[in-house]
Amino acid sequence: MASKLTRVIALFYTMQTEDIAKLQTALVNQMTKAWRRGIEDEEKQFGSQMAKASPPRGRDLEEMKRLAKRDAESIAKTFNRNVENHLERLYIGNPKGNRHYYIRQMELWIQQRNAWKNPQIALMTEGNIRGYARSRFWEENNVGKTFRMYPLTATCKVCTQIIAKGNLTRKFIENHPAPIHIGCIHEYRVIENADISCRRMWVGD
Repeated sequence: MASKLTRVIALFYTMQTEDIAKLQTALVNQMTKAWRRGIEDEEKQFGSQMAKASPPRGRDLEEMKRLAKRDAESIAKTFNRNVENHLERLYIGNPKGNRHYYIRQMELWIQQRNAWKNPQIALMTEGNIRGYARSRFWEENNVGKTFRMYPLTATCKVCTQIIAKGNLTRKFIENHPAPIHIGCIHEYRVIENADISCRRMWVGD
C-alpha cells in the first residue's frame, strides 16, 4: 500500500552500504574497548594489575571484524525493516500526508527508538566481546575448568536455571555463551584457585 512518496522517504531513512560500513567501524572500536576491559577484569581477578591489555591483534582482530560486519548487517536489516513498517503505518493513518508529515513523524520515531535500542545494542556488544576476551584469557593462561554465572540473581528463566546449577564446566559455558538474551547482564567467572605468574600472564598478543 506504499505510495511513491513513502518509497522516496524510505530511501532517505534506510541504512545504505556506506552507513553499514560506518557502523561496522564504530562496532570494531567499541569491541576493542570491551575486549580490553574483559582482559583487564580477568587480570585483576587473578591478582595482577601490572599490565594494560593489548588491543586485539591477529586472529582476535579478524574475529572482531567478522562479528562487527555480521552485527552491522543484522542491525541495518532490522532497522530498514522497521523503517518500512513504520512508514506503512503512517501511510495507513494518514494517506494524504505530505513529506513534512512523514519527516516529522519519522524523526520522532527514530529519536524514541534510539533511546532504548542503542543502549540495548551496546549492552549486547559489550557482553559478547567481554565474554570472548575472557575466554581467550582462560585459554592462553591455561585456567578455567570450573565456572559460575554471576550475578547470582535473575528474572529470566534460562539464567535462573543456569545459576541454580551451581558449578559449570567449560563445555557447558561454551554451549551456552553469555549474555544469554537481549538485555542480559550475566557473565561467567572462574571459581577455582589458579596461580598465574604476573610476569607470564597473557593479556593480549
